[in-house]
Amino acid sequence: MALIKVKSYMVRKISINQVDYIRNDVLLYVSEEHQYSILLCQKIREGFRKEIDIKRIKRYADWFFETYLNPLITHEEQFVFPVIGMKNPRVKRALANHRRLRRLFNQTIDLNKALNYIEEELQQHVSYEQRVVFNEFENKASETDLAIIKNNIQKKIFEDNLEDTFWV
Repeated sequence: MALIKVKSYMVRKISINQVDYIRNDVLLYVSEEHQYSILLCQKIREGFRKEIDIKRIKRYADWFFETYLNPLITHEEQFVFPVIGMKNPRVKRALANHRRLRRLFNQTIDLNKALNYIEEELQQHVSYEQRVVFNEFENKASETDLAIIKNNIQKKIFEDNLEDTFWV
């Protein structure tokens, strides 16, 4: 990642799903978590391709959701979206996506359908946030906003659950 100074804060170039973005250091953590979400989508696709028992795929997806994704989207809702404005149409769309993803992850019946939707919608949602929401955040965020968010980031080093590596 290249380090670049913009305004009075540092930004880095990050590649997500083969697309390069320039991200404020404050959003770098969220962008890195988005990369792991894309990996989840790839693992789900691989599980389907290999015809893995759906319960195994769901168990891993549930672990990922509880450990990484749900805390991430909660963080976005508490700290990133208010900077843009909770009534902003782009934020409203992102919040609707978050509600939909939570419902899909909490689904206990028709797991095949739920996992298919998770794989598709999570991929689209990450792309939307990176292309639209985060650009708007970076345009609107003040130095104070950035400092507040930076102080409230609870970085978690990604440690994959390797108990059942069905995707290998």
